[in-house]
Amino acid sequence: MNIVDRMVAAVSPEAGRRRLRARAAMRLASNYYDGATRGRRGSSIRRTSVDINAVTRRDLSSLRAGSRDLSRNNPYARRIVDIISAGIVGQGIQPHFKQGDDIASDIEALKKQHLYSTAIDHNRQHNLFGLQSLAVREMVEAGECLVVRQPITNSLASSMGLPVPLQIQILDIDHLDSLKEGVTASGGQIIQGVQVDASGRTQGYWLYPDHPGSMGPRALASRFVPARDVIHLFRADRAEGARDLREKIAACFAGFRMGGEARDGEVDDQGNPIESIAPGMFEYLGDGERVEFATPPVVTGYKELWWTQTHALAAAVGVTQMMLTGDMTGANFASARIGRLDYLMLLEQWQRLTVIPKLCDRITSWFLEAAGAPSEITTSHMPPVKKMLDPASEVKMARDAVRSGQLNPDDVLRERGIEPTEFWAARQRQDALLDQLEIVLDSDARRTSAAGLTQARPFSSTDDIFDRPAEEAAELTNGNTTDNEDAANAQ
Repeated sequence: MNIVDRMVAAVSPEAGRRRLRARAAMRLASNYYDGATRGRRGSSIRRTSVDINAVTRRDLSSLRAGSRDLSRNNPYARRIVDIISAGIVGQGIQPHFKQGDDIASDIEALKKQHLYSTAIDHNRQHNLFGLQSLAVREMVEAGECLVVRQPITNSLASSMGLPVPLQIQILDIDHLDSLKEGVTASGGQIIQGVQVDASGRTQGYWLYPDHPGSMGPRALASRFVPARDVIHLFRADRAEGARDLREKIAACFAGFRMGGEARDGEVDDQGNPIESIAPGMFEYLGDGERVEFATPPVVTGYKELWWTQTHALAAAVGVTQMMLTGDMTGANFASARIGRLDYLMLLEQWQRLTVIPKLCDRITSWFLEAAGAPSEITTSHMPPVKKMLDPASEVKMARDAVRSGQLNPDDVLRERGIEPTEFWAARQRQDALLDQLEIVLDSDARRTSAAGLTQARPFSSTDDIFDRPAEEAAELTNGNTTDNEDAANAQ
């Protein structure tokens, strides 16, 4: 209210109300977008322009605790954690090391000795892939997690039998001292336990050595850990849900005491009687009291309500309702395939934009640094193999894409989660062995047609059929194919 409004309201409250009502209507009419309205339809929208740290400072710990509780006690929440984390990591996101165009054999050997064993784990329980799974599950469930590089000297690593002086530890985000805030001497600041410099670049994290819930002496004081030794793996979205109030009411059976006086302690601040009822309870009444029972609404349409809510929950986290519940009702091959494609796009986004650059690349850089690897070593990460929904058609589509020039074989291998350099090296060894043993398989494209019908007589790897005269090459295939196969081979 401005000064004129207050003056009018002082003389005529009714006129003051009309002025305010008219001004509110004009303001609502001036909104060009429905989303900007502040009327009844927009009353539930919380509009704020403060930064995300201010928003999460008060509510983040409660949201995290609620999410963990759901994961422990709600089967659908636990299923979401399982589906997303298993899809992102699978059996592991594998690192591959190359030096130029060749495989870095020495580093690859160290990788199998150290990363593929429990030597990489500070607690000696998981290999690299188990640690990936732990980190991603914590991120999906709690929104974020911490991966810390533990300081290990060469002598300590030797005494522990570690191939490489490197161990990492997965910590839940509760180890971050979120109450630590303030301004640093260098002009930076500490925001919920994360210390940044004047330009906003992360310098390090204030972490509790022990879990703060343990109440041990070391859990009471946090210590600074440089950012170079910490991976902060986090997610920025969450799903929320609510129950239908009508179903809550319908699940209750309430009794109301009519008449009589309230007993001591059974009145609120205004003197109104307070009553409560527990399931299966019935209380003896005093003189002059009677009971009338409410008639709650009948629970109907529960299946439809469940179907709607599980669909909304599945849509919020990017999976299908069939994946979430296991309910195949109404599903067919086409709908399952479309849902799977959407799910795979979500997983690829997680892998390529979050997990590989924030987690996998950092761990392998620690590994190369600890191993003293040459600077020209390059790293690539291969996500887990994607299971085929329809192998017969998917393999044919991939083959046709390669034959038509839309894809090259390396592209197809990468889509299948196979590192091309290692695959071709293994294939070369296999082909050389088969040629040495003079064995021809119908799956060998060098020797047979696409239909697997043309069986040329065995020859050495240096004796290529395509280097022979046309007449001799024709004799090798004469009589072994149909006319159509001959035409295809000639083509």
